[in-house]
Amino acid sequence: MEDPPDRQADRPGFDLETLAKALAWLVPAALIVYLSLQNGGYDAIPRGEIGMLVWWGLLVAVIAGAVALTGLPRSTKLLVGLLAGLAVWTALSLAWSESDERSAIELARVLTYLGILVLALSLVRAGYWRQLLNGTTVGVAVVILLALLSRLEPNWFPDQNIGEFIPDIELERRLAYPLNYSSGLAVMVGLGIPLLLGTAVGAASAIGRSVAAAILPAAALVLWLTGSSLALPLALIAVVLFIVLTDQRLTALGALLIAIVGGAILIVAASGREALDRGLATSDALREGDQMLVIALIVCAVAALAHFGLIRALAGREPPALPTVSRRALGIGAAIVVVIGLIGAVAVGAPSELADRWDSFTAAEGLDPDDAARGEQVLDVSARGRYQYWESSVDAFRTEPLLGIGPGTFEFWWAREGDPDAAIFVRNAHSLYLETLAELGIVGLLLVVGFAAAVLVAASIRAWRAAPSIRPGAAAAAAACFVFAASALVDWVWELAALPVAFMFLVALAIASPEASPEAAEPEARISPRAGPGLGPRLIGAALCLVALVAIGLPLAAARSVEESREQAAEENYEAALEDARDAIEIQPYAATPRIQEAVVLERLGLLDEAADAAREATARESTNWRLWLVLSRLEARRGDAEASVEALNRAESLFPRGFNQFL
Repeated sequence: MEDPPDRQADRPGFDLETLAKALAWLVPAALIVYLSLQNGGYDAIPRGEIGMLVWWGLLVAVIAGAVALTGLPRSTKLLVGLLAGLAVWTALSLAWSESDERSAIELARVLTYLGILVLALSLVRAGYWRQLLNGTTVGVAVVILLALLSRLEPNWFPDQNIGEFIPDIELERRLAYPLNYSSGLAVMVGLGIPLLLGTAVGAASAIGRSVAAAILPAAALVLWLTGSSLALPLALIAVVLFIVLTDQRLTALGALLIAIVGGAILIVAASGREALDRGLATSDALREGDQMLVIALIVCAVAALAHFGLIRALAGREPPALPTVSRRALGIGAAIVVVIGLIGAVAVGAPSELADRWDSFTAAEGLDPDDAARGEQVLDVSARGRYQYWESSVDAFRTEPLLGIGPGTFEFWWAREGDPDAAIFVRNAHSLYLETLAELGIVGLLLVVGFAAAVLVAASIRAWRAAPSIRPGAAAAAAACFVFAASALVDWVWELAALPVAFMFLVALAIASPEASPEAAEPEARISPRAGPGLGPRLIGAALCLVALVAIGLPLAAARSVEESREQAAEENYEAALEDARDAIEIQPYAATPRIQEAVVLERLGLLDEAADAAREATARESTNWRLWLVLSRLEARRGDAEASVEALNRAESLFPRGFNQFL
């Protein structure tokens, strides 16, 4: 006899299922918000901590038989294989890289993202697609709202150093919190736009739809305040692709119209408050922020009510289908449009305008954000030196077309060979694809481009074929994947871990969504369970997890020890600082950073001969890093060896000829 309904809720299975749903929702939300608050996850320590946590969880799941790393669905094996291939190729690059330390860091980065992808795919396969989608959307939305609040109410955020006033300096400060990079924040908002639209269109409850619609005007304001030239292109990509891929186009267009009107009101209101718009920490800015918060709450509330009325008005209506056009008619129409467009472009002087825009784009210096209005910043087409970084990446590739110069070493190449008219110091090439080409050669590029292309193709097909109940979410995930892939073409978003982590969750949602079947159309549909893997697959999976844990754990442990050494040295606890530095050396004997830290601490202790020996060890492990040679030169001078000091100084200058004198 079955238990009565009130007894069924107390059964252990119910509790475990509820917990699993909560975790599937919480994991993406927590990881995205946490990494965003940690400088976007740019630093190796928070990113490594996440990588360790994820792979430990996968190890436990593999041993328990809940996850089979060797038994992934056929539809996802190619993507996992390409990303795993990138990790393997990065590991092999340790044999030829200019810096084993930096290449090991890049290996840990790729493995962390791979772990996130495997985790997300496992959650989708277990039937928690909807929870994963909601959690990812919430995580991105929280980051957007935190960013907006940090501008409107900066006194709520102590990390913003409120109270430091600089009244004599007119500074047009772009909104960057919490990622601390304005273009990175613009990309995060770009990911959020289709996710919020998808929720506004396809959420199970009217309240959920209205809340998502309410956040969209706020997202538009955040995008504007970033002042990033990526803002409009990314928003356009997100909106167009979502509208094309979803089947609820009428509702989506209505939600978009409400968002545009609400966003425009907020942008106009913010632009009229100069201190707030400039990001100043004055009393006027705080007062304007209070005013703007009230306006934002009213506009967002009205947007929610308007969207609620929209979905009630459109309830039961069939979404407009895309018109069916024959191939011949489509070809003729396209040709006519192209011809008319070309004639019109020539008539209005488009070729000359395009030439001017191209010159602006390729210029080493672009619009000065301190002197330009917000609208000029958003509409700026200059690459601000990116074109020169990309050219330098191609030059580096030509020197080592097959193997590359080594992951993480573009900074050294740019210091030696960079364009003299562009920025003196650059760490990244501002393009995932071209930087990979430079650092990992043609093999690395094929792996990265293959992964991105496979994701976009599979995501588009899945979204187009998805069942009606999940199609808005699948379309949102697919559109967000396009946003990330496009932004990775022109900026260093791969290094801001919060963005690739969100991307990996979106990849899983886009390519492994429930199949288009009547069963999958039900909100609580589950993928049919399979028998757990045998002992062999479990052992192989556990071994792979352990390899990943070691590869991530070594750079993480060394980075922690170096950081602790620096903190101890800052407090003048030099003995403890030396011990921490030597701990890092034991963890990563091939790394240069622990040894140069040891040299600096020994110098503070007055042990100059030992300090110089440690610095020489550092230069032996990273011989193209000009900074290490500069430290060695100082140490040699202090210990009285002028000849060795000059030799090290000359070596440093040869590795950084364009800007060396500025750092003396």
